[in-house]
Amino acid sequence: MRPEGSYMDVIKKFWLVILALVIVQCNKKNEEPVVAQFVKSSNTSWEGQVIRGEYLVVWKDGHTSVEKFASEKEYLEKFLEENKDKIEVSEPHYRVMIEKSLQQQSLEKAYVNWGIDAIEAAAVWESFTPAAEIVVAVIDSGLEITHPELVDALATNENEILNGIDDDENGYVDDIHGYDFVSDTGEVTDYTGHGTHVAGVIAAQHAVGEILGVAPKAKILPLNFINASGGGSINGAINAIRYAADFGAKVIN
Repeated sequence: MRPEGSYMDVIKKFWLVILALVIVQCNKKNEEPVVAQFVKSSNTSWEGQVIRGEYLVVWKDGHTSVEKFASEKEYLEKFLEENKDKIEVSEPHYRVMIEKSLQQQSLEKAYVNWGIDAIEAAAVWESFTPAAEIVVAVIDSGLEITHPELVDALATNENEILNGIDDDENGYVDDIHGYDFVSDTGEVTDYTGHGTHVAGVIAAQHAVGEILGVAPKAKILPLNFINASGGGSINGAINAIRYAADFGAKVIN
């Protein structure tokens, strides 16, 4: 399945924001926390995406949090002053959005298995068999985990069982097949259909349906950060990426 628009356009916009966030000024003499300075993008679709009153904070102990304030003065003069020795980076919290046209196109069949043909994957299947199942984290809108072409391609947290308890003590309850950072639950769903589409391109089982995954032996780790409206936040993406790395995913999409 191929959306006529390019999903890479969304990725480029996402990283445009990330690049803007790393342009910083730091007053080392006073050991102030780094406060990111923002460059306004020429792409007007990103205007107004700052979440008012919210600031993303990276603490020196490694964890991140979203702090909320009634005013910028409260943030600058009180919060930063009181926590300057504990903060590594602090910046406005951004919302990211998937273009609606891409969401709709994700569910349409324009050219079945176009990617497979484009990269000549069949030739590789004939000559190469992976030595082990590779975990691919799909950080997107989630996954329809009962989909017949994907149900056998799910990564599984063997140290967790469905009982309402954080069995492996990783901070997430019942995260057996990934995690939903939108609703903060281990019960993964797909809010837009896009995550399932992407997972199918990666690992759809060949013997089940007409869609052929590029890596049918790969295991998909679904991590939601995009909600039903097609929006998510930088903090949600950060938490999903960290989860994927801690899980041991070899590839993050």
